[in-house]
Amino acid sequence: MTDTSAGGTARALIELARPRQWVKNAFVFAPIIFDKRINDASAFSGAAAAFVLFCMYSACVYMMNDIADLERDRLHPKKRNRPLPSGRLSVKTAAAACLILLTAAIACSAALSRDFLLVGLAYFASNILYSFWCRSIVILDGMIIALGFLLRLYAGAVVIGALVSNWLYLCGLFVSLFLAFCKRRHEIILLGDGNAPGHRAILKEYSTQYLDQIISIVTASTAVTYSLYCLDKSQLGAAPHSSIMLTIPFVLYGLLRYLYLVYQKEEGGNPSELLVSDKPILINGVLWLGVVLWAIYIKG
Repeated sequence: MTDTSAGGTARALIELARPRQWVKNAFVFAPIIFDKRINDASAFSGAAAAFVLFCMYSACVYMMNDIADLERDRLHPKKRNRPLPSGRLSVKTAAAACLILLTAAIACSAALSRDFLLVGLAYFASNILYSFWCRSIVILDGMIIALGFLLRLYAGAVVIGALVSNWLYLCGLFVSLFLAFCKRRHEIILLGDGNAPGHRAILKEYSTQYLDQIISIVTASTAVTYSLYCLDKSQLGAAPHSSIMLTIPFVLYGLLRYLYLVYQKEEGGNPSELLVSDKPILINGVLWLGVVLWAIYIKG
């Protein structure tokens, strides 16, 4: 039954917004770090505002997706416990909250900058396309997910008046595809051949063997592209010394550890949660960031 109490509704709305997923919005900070602007108070406040606004946009997207996927989620072994399919929250309340939050996000984005508003609207529009059309088109579904990560990069750049380098764009693209298709593989493993068609038709278009090939390609592409990014001093002007190359082993370890969790532990269905809940990946990420900051702001 729907919980009509104010506290129950508030808790259900927060759960619907999926705050644990907001870690993905940290992509907006990449441009300010690699553009050597993290010490710029104005730029940092702009990036922080972009992060908050993308959390608002993301929450709207999750609410919209859960409304659209209500019947399918009732068939899913884990998603059926979410607020809408479980009956803890009504569709009417979720839709109203989504509209209010989206209106606030658009108004605040317009106040921040026109270019940021356009990127934010593009992000929301791409997710509408994904929810109601692209999610049923093989390969394109994963690429639209990756587009969301790239738009976060561009949002972080436009809000501080920086440019996204070609290498950073490629790194963002490949790592986004890596996470997206690892998630698809986990869904197939979790649901199995008998349940997949009843939950999401697109899963019938994939097989674990095919996804393994895709994952192999994007894993190698991510590693090579990031390594070339670190080596190309003309692109990475913020870190003209070879010390930035010390970050490469951390990226390789992160990719290999994630693959271990996907293939050996059959995880990967929730990349955001996995990236912060797996201690080796979390420690590796903190060390990578520390070395990046040292190479760019101290050694550089």
